[in-house]
Amino acid sequence: MVRHALIQALKTLSRAEMRRFREMAESPYFNKHRDLKALITFLERQYPAFPEAKCSKKHLAKAVLAKNQKRKAEQAEKHLAVVFTYAWRLFGEFMAQESRKELELEKQRLQLTFLRRRNLFGLYDKQRKALERRAEQIHTQDSAYHLQNFLLATEINRYEQLQHTYGSPQHILRKQNRLDRFFFSEKLKDACELYILNKITQSNFQPPLLEVASQAAEQLYADTPSISIYRDILQLLQKPSDKLYENLLNKLQEVEEHFNKDELQNIYNYLQNYCIEQINSGQQAYLSKALELYRLQLDKGLLFDERGFLPEWHYKNITTIGLRLGEKAWIESFLQKFKDFLPPDSREEAFRFNLASWHYAMGQYHQVLKLLSQLEYSDFRYYLGAKALMLRTYYELDEYEALNALADAFRQYLKRNKILSNERIKAFRKLLRFTRRALLLKINQPFTRKEIYQKTLKKLEKDIEQAGSIINKEWLLQKLTALKTTARV
Repeated sequence: MVRHALIQALKTLSRAEMRRFREMAESPYFNKHRDLKALITFLERQYPAFPEAKCSKKHLAKAVLAKNQKRKAEQAEKHLAVVFTYAWRLFGEFMAQESRKELELEKQRLQLTFLRRRNLFGLYDKQRKALERRAEQIHTQDSAYHLQNFLLATEINRYEQLQHTYGSPQHILRKQNRLDRFFFSEKLKDACELYILNKITQSNFQPPLLEVASQAAEQLYADTPSISIYRDILQLLQKPSDKLYENLLNKLQEVEEHFNKDELQNIYNYLQNYCIEQINSGQQAYLSKALELYRLQLDKGLLFDERGFLPEWHYKNITTIGLRLGEKAWIESFLQKFKDFLPPDSREEAFRFNLASWHYAMGQYHQVLKLLSQLEYSDFRYYLGAKALMLRTYYELDEYEALNALADAFRQYLKRNKILSNERIKAFRKLLRFTRRALLLKINQPFTRKEIYQKTLKKLEKDIEQAGSIINKEWLLQKLTALKTTARV
């Protein structure tokens, strides 16, 4: 049963959350099923490992169901499936309850609705005033906040209608203002996402009323962070600019308190991807900007997921960028310091791969090969990265036969691969072809007439520059520059 969705979900809970789920199962308000209560209590004792021996269907049926009621083993196992179904439904309620804890305004608004429907207007007025004061004191004012504020204004407007207060339109106008803040926040956020989607899919989805939203952000809501920040992001994506980037980053740090962690992670992700896009287009100054942005997010804890793990691809990007900037000492410290923050199922793989990259940067090529030989390649992206790194390592060691064998095996892998795009496959094939030519030139240099060597080198450089997209193209050009230097010696 360890593969059941319930147990997989329970593994992601903190110990406090696991305890609260067990307490929910014990509450007669949420659950009156005795077997379900017994199952959750037993599973809490298996948290967080949930070992197969303790959580197998046979053991659970015997330990939980057959023990509590005088059932035969076969009947208990059949009944266990039913109890797990109840448990999964209860977990759905638990997820909703845990999520609602973050929506204090929503809970209190629903309390107002309850009071209004029962004509408890004295209590309504008292609670309403307290709630409006509390809403003004909330620092996090993202689009979710504006939505709850709009719904609160809608509730109050309904109450005022019941009281026949037609003398002033202030309640309707307040409701409209809050609706606009929610609408423009979401409109501009979605516009940023659509812009990225259009680039990836080569489509042209255009959100309606985008021009209206942009004008409103500039003219009416420049002081509303959830609107102005996404407008600035959209402007940056549409018209890349160093000044816009710096202004946006500075502005973001001034208004961070108005966004929750998920929203901040989303915003910083746009900036991070922008930096990477500029690097890929040849703007090398953005390497240092990207590393600075990663360091900033590390300090603020924004790179970690909900379980407190550092996603392995952030780990890899930081290593790659840091090494390209020559930050070898800092990267060595980073790799060791954050290793234990990697997700357990990919920790060793991610650590060894990135440590191999560091050894390559240090010129310790045999250590690179040793580490890469220990990888199991559970993710095809590691396979691709590891083989490209191994190819560069064989080049540095002048191991032509090993490089040739690797290139042939890699080419066959690319031929069978059904996931990579054709463009990506072509880019890898070019890397294999040009690296082989470069190494041949390097090895044969002492035995080649100078004019022929220079002519062949010039031809290779021209072919690389005109070949379009190539994996590790910058590395190839660096190696050619080194070959030019030896040619002049």
